[in-house]
Amino acid sequence: GRQHLFTKRRGSYRPFGRKDYHILYIAEGRCFVTLNGETTEAPKGSVIVYLPGQPQEYNFCAEDGSISYYIHFTGRGCEQLIHDTALDEKNIFYIGKSHTLEGLFDTLISEYKQKLKYSTHRMNGILLEIISVIGRKNAFMLSGGSDTNKRFDTVCEYIHNNFSEKLTLKELAAKCSLSESRFSHLFTELFGTSPKQYIM
Repeated sequence: GRQHLFTKRRGSYRPFGRKDYHILYIAEGRCFVTLNGETTEAPKGSVIVYLPGQPQEYNFCAEDGSISYYIHFTGRGCEQLIHDTALDEKNIFYIGKSHTLEGLFDTLISEYKQKLKYSTHRMNGILLEIISVIGRKNAFMLSGGSDTNKRFDTVCEYIHNNFSEKLTLKELAAKCSLSESRFSHLFTELFGTSPKQYIM
């Protein structure tokens, strides 16, 4: 689901957690997460991962105008998938604002609501993609890509605001202070698609 948290303070307190996995992505605003008695701010671009049985306590303040996406899931192979993408190493991951991730969540929500033929298979595929995107972006950040990620966040915002213009690879690469080939390589690594395909 997707929550627009503009009107009142919202949150969850589950001292014994849930039986399933829970992923929360902060698209706008921020979330306050309490772990082992300590509260940490998870800003826009953060992903919060709860494993089955893990205590959950988090809150949103109305004045922050937060937007969050969430998913609960379970099933065969989930534990291995979460482990393979290193999402079981901590609870809060900063991956930066991701239009790709938001698009995947929106597609998943639409598929869930419509319940068309084979929608379960499609939702499984989208879930795999969501987890893979989070894992890849987290690995990129850990490898020293924090500054680069911020530059790509800026260029993606520019693409979204100007996609009807004739955007060139040269122009986009310049916005990140990168050569065209390096920009194209990093863009594809981060978003799983070429800049041209992303614009299309």
